[in-house]
Amino acid sequence: MNKELQLEEDGDITNEVGYTISNNIAKAPPIIDTEDEKCYAKIVITQCKDIQKEKFYVKGTRSGFLLNPFDNSESDRQRRVFGKIGQDGYFFVPITQVGFKNYLEYLRSQNSMYYKRAEWELKNAN
Repeated sequence: MNKELQLEEDGDITNEVGYTISNNIAKAPPIIDTEDEKCYAKIVITQCKDIQKEKFYVKGTRSGFLLNPFDNSESDRQRRVFGKIGQDGYFFVPITQVGFKNYLEYLRSQNSMYYKRAEWELKNAN
């Protein structure tokens, strides 16, 4: 589990659920290990006393853009830029629940409308 996402007031991380690209547009994005490089979105569940909280994260850049796993040119550019320091340039950034749902829908359908909506929500989350 990624402890850097945890804030002290949120309590302990009890579960993380990762999602990746759907290979069937009729089905939801499959669940994947959050440490896998093909994990593009995740939910982190924390518990403090009797209160459980869900936080939503998607892979993005330091400049505030979402990872588009269907655009190889953008992924390649990020790898070239950040590859020299051993990173791919993407990391999990917080997003609203609405943005998270839109991004999952994008991973399922590849419909760019959902990507644009998720990107808009990402800007609102920061």
